Amino acid sequence: MPRVTVEMIDHLRDHGHLIENPRCYPYPFLPKVVFNELPDSYSLLSEIFVSLDVPGSEIKQMIAKRAFHNNTTYVPIFDEFAKLPELPKGPAKPIATDEDVKTALEKNERHPFMMKTPILTVENRKEASSMELQRYLDNSTVACVRGLTGCLRLDLSMFSTRAVMEIDPNQEIEVRTQYHFAPETNCNHARQETWKCISDKSYTTLARYGQYQAESFRHTLRVEAEKIRRHGGNGGRGPSPKRMKLNRRAPSPPKELKKIKFGTNIDLSDEVKYGKHFSELSKLPAFCRLIAGSNLLSHLGHQIHGVNTVQLNMGVPGARISARQTPNHVALVNINIGPGDCEWFAVPYNYWGKMERLCEDRGIDFTQGIYWPIMEDLLKEGVPVHRFTQKSGDVVYVTGGTIYWMQTTGWSNNISWCVAPLNATQIRTSLLSYEWNKLRRVKSSIPMQLLCWQVAKNVKFTNQSTFAACKGVLIRSMAFLQIVHDYLTLNKKTIKVYPRGPAEASHFCRYCECEVFGILLVKEISNNFIVFCVYCAKSQGLEDFIALQQYTFDDLLAIYDNLKYVPASVLATNNNSKVAYLA
Repeated sequence: MPRVTVEMIDHLRDHGHLIENPRCYPYPFLPKVVFNELPDSYSLLSEIFVSLDVPGSEIKQMIAKRAFHNNTTYVPIFDEFAKLPELPKGPAKPIATDEDVKTALEKNERHPFMMKTPILTVENRKEASSMELQRYLDNSTVACVRGLTGCLRLDLSMFSTRAVMEIDPNQEIEVRTQYHFAPETNCNHARQETWKCISDKSYTTLARYGQYQAESFRHTLRVEAEKIRRHGGNGGRGPSPKRMKLNRRAPSPPKELKKIKFGTNIDLSDEVKYGKHFSELSKLPAFCRLIAGSNLLSHLGHQIHGVNTVQLNMGVPGARISARQTPNHVALVNINIGPGDCEWFAVPYNYWGKMERLCEDRGIDFTQGIYWPIMEDLLKEGVPVHRFTQKSGDVVYVTGGTIYWMQTTGWSNNISWCVAPLNATQIRTSLLSYEWNKLRRVKSSIPMQLLCWQVAKNVKFTNQSTFAACKGVLIRSMAFLQIVHDYLTLNKKTIKVYPRGPAEASHFCRYCECEVFGILLVKEISNNFIVFCVYCAKSQGLEDFIALQQYTFDDLLAIYDNLKYVPASVLATNNNSKVAYLA
């Protein structure tokens, strides 16, 4: 055991609280025998010390002992000194050695780190709805499904620029002003290669951007016609991207930087205006549908723009969606409306840690920064990359946690939304992202505590791993909520019942950006009522805060005790089971 120094003890005393540092126990080798008024760390990934079968009433009884600091009979329900979340370390064995790369380059073969992307062709409705297709997509880093929209007869023209403009031409949309580069590279204002991406935000209306998109197309037609006239019919067209060598050196920066505008994050969530569009998308199979029982996000109970709502992107050649991961590492569905193509790049989830380190080396915030990885840099670092073309009508399925980026090579519109498969892998992946965001003080788009309670309320679990992942979150959540309730009561703070309204958005702490579930601590600031978590409220003094309880313990206990694992074979014999969905 390492020697405990005076400096370590001083550090624990002075900086062990969340407000200065992450909610973790900095020195795991120290004895964990003293329990403070609140857990030193509250994590949905912390170890659980009770059985998954523990009744809710027993959890309450166990937590009641905790309120007495000198009560030696208290046994913690979860680890109150949780460890820091750890990023995936990548595969133990590299995909290819330096010798393999050298040999491939000498033979002018495909670069070993340029991964082949599955291009799946769907020919009929049976194939579109097959479980085999769903499993294959969930187990792939990224995949392109061709023919899906055609065999289901989706009318993609409803999402064309003209069709959307006719509905609400004055709708405000976000515009990104960017430079036009080849997909393999990126430069700054001085035409020096860099990962940092220039993408200045502004706003306009649908009608104005539609005019810009149309004028850009007409201007290019005039330029091409002039080239044909000058060159006697040969034109100025370069080689087809398909014929370019995948391992060739990235093109040099252009002599002149050309600015383009990209209409992005266009909200199509209004069911009144876009009701027909939602009906059209309901033709899709359940695993990639916006609303489906097998989609965790459908159980949330409220909209999160850009997550469980449809967004439209309107692009011209060169428009870029910078590198990113989906919110809380759920999956992404993207359909190219056309008429142009899109170039996609993707890095597997287990290289998340390595990509984060590469960004830090370049002074880029991996989570919130705007960047475009240079292909040559990734291949030199041994990072595998998928690269493929999405044609008009193609559906791209990005598995949760995959790092991806995309560039339009023509004039095209895209629609996208997130889905979360109802399985244990997705829940665990999202929880890791959720805790990592808390560590970095980044707001999670998806409130995982609320989501798991909603799923437990609506779903009958027939898969033991999925049941265990969800039940574990409920145990930690209910135990922590009881600890907070007892802490406020001991400090003579009145807790008022304030039921959560229908479709009410989730609440996050104003200071540390963590999810606040169950009991809200509200403070009036400049005539606005601001929500804080119990840790941040404690640091400011509880006197000025109002405590509001959105869920009674009786309601939570009812959901908790009704959550059961029922094997599918047993459930099949019970014809009276009435549930929203089976998992």
